[in-house]
Amino acid sequence: MNLHKRPIGVFFLLAPAFLLQLRATPKPQNEQHRLYVAVPGIRNDLQYGGIGILVYDIDAGYKFIRRIPTWNVPPGEAAENVKGVAASAKTGKLYVGTIKRVACFDLLTEKKVWEKTYEGGADRLAISPNGKILYIPSLEGPHWNVVDAGTGEVITKIAPNSGAHNTIYGPDGSRVYLAGLRSPLLSVADTKTHTVVKQIGPFSNSIRPFTINGSQTLCFVNVNELLGFEVGDCKTGKVLYRVEVTGFQKGPTKRHGCPSHGIALTPDEKELWLADSANSSIHIFDATVMPPKQKTSIKLRDQPGWITFSIDGARAYPSTGDVIDTSTKRIIATLQDETGRQVQSEKLLEIDFARGKPVRAGDQFGIGQKRWPIHRSRCLQPLRFDNHTNCRACVLPPYVPTLFFTPYCASTSCRITTPLNWCTLARLTTGKRSNWLAPCAPARHAVGGPHERAENLPCPQIQAAFGSRLPPPLPPVCSAG
Repeated sequence: MNLHKRPIGVFFLLAPAFLLQLRATPKPQNEQHRLYVAVPGIRNDLQYGGIGILVYDIDAGYKFIRRIPTWNVPPGEAAENVKGVAASAKTGKLYVGTIKRVACFDLLTEKKVWEKTYEGGADRLAISPNGKILYIPSLEGPHWNVVDAGTGEVITKIAPNSGAHNTIYGPDGSRVYLAGLRSPLLSVADTKTHTVVKQIGPFSNSIRPFTINGSQTLCFVNVNELLGFEVGDCKTGKVLYRVEVTGFQKGPTKRHGCPSHGIALTPDEKELWLADSANSSIHIFDATVMPPKQKTSIKLRDQPGWITFSIDGARAYPSTGDVIDTSTKRIIATLQDETGRQVQSEKLLEIDFARGKPVRAGDQFGIGQKRWPIHRSRCLQPLRFDNHTNCRACVLPPYVPTLFFTPYCASTSCRITTPLNWCTLARLTTGKRSNWLAPCAPARHAVGGPHERAENLPCPQIQAAFGSRLPPPLPPVCSAG
């Protein structure tokens, strides 16, 4: 009997239980999970929370903590609609934009760092994964301002002339998706040149809210007049599917003039959630099949105009202020301010803290968080391992949690002698048995979680083995799903 293969078989059998335990593990006790809600986030209506940034304790059942002041409104003047919110844990900054201006706040001091007005006003902005660049649309105007997030200064402009409105920064930082109110085309900008390099569509009508999957291969788009959504291929630029809600009818809407204004993917990309304004509902679709299949619906306290999720995907946040458990599909809380008013906003996101510092930031868009598919068939030529010469390796996406694999890797006799950065996970196959491990060499790369920095690309041996089939380079920071 080959004894050194036995741990691999045992690990393979126990892996599902270990993974379930990993998912069920409570969040670290030294972390604080906060929901930041910018108001007025339903037009400029002050009845839904007043003016400011409302902070809630997620761990305490969404208890109101405090209000961060933003702008004073002179007597006799109307408040400015908040149009967007973004945050970066890396830089410790929070950004709030209105129809006229954008302000940067320090997440530790909660003081305003800078405030700028931009030609043409501002709409729903987006921030780069490294926290250094903002794309700020003019208010339904011809252009987007590309802005230095540290200073607020304009770097350049992009002008698709589409009625600039919604913006999504791709998870890998290489692309920005630009949607205008007056165009059926979704423009895609290259972040190195800040120029439009592709268009997706045309869709059947002008684009409203939209989202993308984590690998940036698909976009899911609300369009005018449709109670439902359309699906586009981000690679070919073609429209793939049109999906209409069944069992519900279009009707009058309080705002936006669009039957479905709000669409989001759960972080694991298993479900797509869709807003239905006239019926004050959220419709949930199975996104593991294409086109997505309608599953169930949730009745809300008001008409929804936006949807996003908690970082871990356990909670959904429609703009109505309802908090929904994504597994049970039940409303478990409703947001209120310090006076007891019902709070509603289309501009909110989660920020997590550890030891008093921000460590993770969500965003206002329900973007999928699966970076790459698992390429089960992309096995490499045999590499040499201690005690195992017939192991074969496959690159896995970085969202698989490294910490789970490291303890087994450290104790087994099957060790990779070829240096790999820790963020390149491997599938090891021995005979007919297979399991998942993390590379152990060099040792300093076999520790840490998925949010640690990973500076290196896969080693030259892997690069040579894959050739042109190698997946895209890892982003500067490995992201978790």
